[in-house]
Amino acid sequence: LVINDHKLYVSNSGPRRGTEDQYVQTKISVLDQGNWSVIDVGEVPLENGKTGNRIYSSYNMAFDPDDSNTFYIGTWFEGIYKISGTECVGHYTSLNSPLSKGWAMAVPNIVFDRDGNLWIAHAGDVGVSMLPKAKQSIDTDELKASDWYQFGYSEIKNNKYAKLLIPNHSTAKWVVYGDWPGSIFAFDDKGTYNTIADDRTKNIVSFMDQDNKTFTPNYYTCIEEDNNGQIWIGTSSGPIVITNPDHVFSDSFRCTRIKIARN
Repeated sequence: LVINDHKLYVSNSGPRRGTEDQYVQTKISVLDQGNWSVIDVGEVPLENGKTGNRIYSSYNMAFDPDDSNTFYIGTWFEGIYKISGTECVGHYTSLNSPLSKGWAMAVPNIVFDRDGNLWIAHAGDVGVSMLPKAKQSIDTDELKASDWYQFGYSEIKNNKYAKLLIPNHSTAKWVVYGDWPGSIFAFDDKGTYNTIADDRTKNIVSFMDQDNKTFTPNYYTCIEEDNNGQIWIGTSSGPIVITNPDHVFSDSFRCTRIKIARN
């Protein structure tokens, strides 16, 4: 689900932990002023070639901040499609981006930052990449992998169930390593996108909670920021809240577990 320009967009999801159906054709519905319609993109180009020439097994839609009619959508097999209206106008694959072509070419999450840069969390040896705003107008037939910034943190490579959060109220970016054993990876790139040498990072397999008890779920599933800047993380053992995300790199960092009394 995503709301853009006062419209609700609904689409089915690609493979995620526990749901491994790889061959589900994407259906996108739009609710606009009480009326439903369907976006039919039609035929799309293929590189991996494991499905028909329609969009299959896709993930979230990320709308261009400067054009409410254009969105990017990641897929399990075919990298990213750029859609304008109902037409595919770009295809990002291993030929023009840091994506790796294997059985899958999975891009489970796409996010725009406040400067209009396009960030993706994806499978392969490079877990996070960013296409600067100035490069997004380049035709994908002309685009090169070197036009992207690549964040090759070893802790999040091969992250086929990745989730990426770029908060509005705090500095660090957050990545969910969605496979087992799960972890949460926080990084501060300090705005120096061409190197990770000066980045601050923290890989969290286990959290210390508000009672100074260790919390280690089997896996982490999702992550969101609320309107107050707190970060909520879904896990296999219930949700946790990060009330002070700017303290993530400090030794006193804690999470808050949501506990429901059963008496």
